[in-house]
Amino acid sequence: MANAQSRGAPLAQAVVSEDHARQELARANDRRIRYHFIAAPLDSGAPGGRATDGIVTGSASKLKNLPYAITASGNKERMLHSASAGKSFAVLGNSPYTSAEVSVPDDVSEVEIYLGNDAYEVRRVKPLFRVTPNAHGVTHVYIHELPQLRLRRLQSEPATAAGYPAANHAQTVRKPDDTHIGYLTGDVWKDFSYEFTVADVSRLCGASNLTRPYAEDRGRNQVRPARAWPGVPPAVMGEQRPGLPFPAPPANGLAPVPARQGNLEALMILDWAEVLSPIFEGRYEGLIGTGHSDWGCHVDLPVVNIRLRYQQGAFANATGAGDGVTVADVLKRTNPVTYKGVIEAAWKSGIDELVLSSSWRPMLGSILHRMGVGLDVVFVDDFDDRNAQGQPINRFQVNISSGARSQLYSTFEAIIFADRTNLGGFKADPWLNTDDVHRNHLHVSAVDQDAR
Repeated sequence: MANAQSRGAPLAQAVVSEDHARQELARANDRRIRYHFIAAPLDSGAPGGRATDGIVTGSASKLKNLPYAITASGNKERMLHSASAGKSFAVLGNSPYTSAEVSVPDDVSEVEIYLGNDAYEVRRVKPLFRVTPNAHGVTHVYIHELPQLRLRRLQSEPATAAGYPAANHAQTVRKPDDTHIGYLTGDVWKDFSYEFTVADVSRLCGASNLTRPYAEDRGRNQVRPARAWPGVPPAVMGEQRPGLPFPAPPANGLAPVPARQGNLEALMILDWAEVLSPIFEGRYEGLIGTGHSDWGCHVDLPVVNIRLRYQQGAFANATGAGDGVTVADVLKRTNPVTYKGVIEAAWKSGIDELVLSSSWRPMLGSILHRMGVGLDVVFVDDFDDRNAQGQPINRFQVNISSGARSQLYSTFEAIIFADRTNLGGFKADPWLNTDDVHRNHLHVSAVDQDAR
């Protein structure tokens, strides 16, 4: 596709995309537009931030490779700029994070932008930051990525209020210098970050036929038995949110159960919705903590008899970045294929509990988590492991300072790194990729099948 960018003289014509398969020529005057994104810095020392906020901690936001699509307002198929090779969207480059400078055809009165995994052609549900370009020249749109808490402080303090004028949610306001300003808060991130459903689980996750060495059950039944479907929702404590309806059991009343085959144990999963529905229906239990910075909980997956424990603080960035982001919102925004890969590896390894430190998060570190494909593991555990005195052993922290890898973790790690079907994205752990960012956790990523 020809490039519709212009940095000098106006273009006489610009190529615009109607459906990513067909192109047309449209007259363009000298109106151009560019979006500039100012990523959220760390809490400490950030404009409007405080070290005690517990929102952007450890690793400031990085927006490199964030997908975007700038379109004619009201026509999501009419993208006004070139796409990345083989894709229906473009991506931001390295800092400073700016879009292409886009020529605006005569017949386009307003433009808008789609971000993140909502920029994919098959989605584009939440258009953002609609702007009427200036009559001539380049219109600059500055989008400040800010936790809602910071934004309120900046707008309420006399010294900073003029620089952060009020704008409607996910929209911009024109400043006296004819630039535009808008705010990418956690609530805006929540709105355009795709919320995966149980139907998406069935659509995205293929069937599995899993096997592992048979082992006598000596303590594995810590999770609800696979055939036990409680009749009432689990209690959710601590967070003042309305309860969620409990789903109906599978049509046949039974979930898949493992079967012994000689020295092996086998589990066939035809529909991963039967396994992952507790996650994507937001059915967490045992909420602990007093606020966003230390909330933790667990989700039981009875079909595979695995407990996902979200450690305290696992939701801090997401629930702290906006006013309306809940724990359930976070659970539903990580791609089910990522969960499938991790859970397959855990089941094959004989792991009964995975402790997770991060899933979807809006403004911390690289874009993999905010794109809904990343998951971080910090502990693995096997309830069957006991010493001679019957005490549990081998609860293994994924940390380079822990020394040698245990057999339990080594088995799990090998399966994770060999998995190209589910976990085809970036992966790192303290031993195989010893960069500072991943020195204390295993990071896995799927590839979003809708990123076309």
